[in-house]
Amino acid sequence: MTTLRRRVDVIPASMVLAQAALESGWGTSRFARDANNLFGIRTYNPDTPGLEPEKADGFKVVKYDDLGAGVAHYMLNLNTHSAYLEFRQARLEMRAQGRDPDARHLATRLTQYSEIPKTYSKLLHQIIDAEKLEDFDGVRLIDEG
Repeated sequence: MTTLRRRVDVIPASMVLAQAALESGWGTSRFARDANNLFGIRTYNPDTPGLEPEKADGFKVVKYDDLGAGVAHYMLNLNTHSAYLEFRQARLEMRAQGRDPDARHLATRLTQYSEIPKTYSKLLHQIIDAEKLEDFDGVRLIDEG
């Protein structure tokens, strides 16, 4: 049950938005435009559709049918991949203390997400603060269908 609680929880919108902005160059990167990949998610599977970066080392950046599929895979990745266990554990501890997940704290647990681990969380914090992205934490999308 603890594993389920750790893997099934929200990811703060401010962190999602900051990572999308940082990883995709505010949506201007080739991967964002041509592959619906806002988060730089890679694949080493030659059968998975993707785009090759200029300096690829045996990987491609995954190509998604639409932005929603890319965001869904990003969330699945954070909620299940072993590299982000610290992220999930920190989120679970916040819940155990009766607190909502805090983007600024959780961002410090994403050192394995980036090729610049020492500065990655600082960059995310700067984007969250400059754009007041924490205003979006706790929002819920409504299905009007």
